[in-house]
Amino acid sequence: RIPLKYGIDQCVGDTICAGGILYGQRNIPVILDFCKDILEVAEPGAKFLNYANPMAMNTWAAIEYGKVDTVGLCHGVQHGADQIAEVLGAKSRTELDYVCSGINHQTWFIDLRLNGRKIGKDELVAAFEAHPVYSQQEKLRIDVLKRFGVYSTESNGHLSEYLPWYRKRPDEITRWIDMSDWIHGETGGYLRYST
Repeated sequence: RIPLKYGIDQCVGDTICAGGILYGQRNIPVILDFCKDILEVAEPGAKFLNYANPMAMNTWAAIEYGKVDTVGLCHGVQHGADQIAEVLGAKSRTELDYVCSGINHQTWFIDLRLNGRKIGKDELVAAFEAHPVYSQQEKLRIDVLKRFGVYSTESNGHLSEYLPWYRKRPDEITRWIDMSDWIHGETGGYLRYST
């Protein structure tokens, strides 16, 4: 409620804005402790695979201050691939070949092939709009797909934090955000879910 009082409306809030800064202050000391341990006991050249948010801040801190070669990872790709495979009628994600490109939580499916056949923007938009659940839960992601021809790896709610014009006014939140579950964009949803 406090961030919202000052105009900060975040669903997850683990990477940017006030929420991201506070998560960084909490997590970076832990990340630097991991780096210290890696430098003391790991083989030379070992890589730190960071799978925790705030992704950019943690990875930056590990490289810059922890002096450990670090790669930041996010689970958004596999969840997005599962959704795409489902809307296209695949029996399994293994039927889908894809290329993603981006940085931090702005990563996009830029090439899709189902059993070797290229999937274009129009086909993917139609598949999502026809899906009984995703057509309601992923409105923002579908809109971005229509406008730019790429599908985001991030959940509808998380993506809305990086494209804040979708969260500017209550009527826009109602239009784009499905409040049925925290991950779809509910204000402060992640906080309520995880505490």
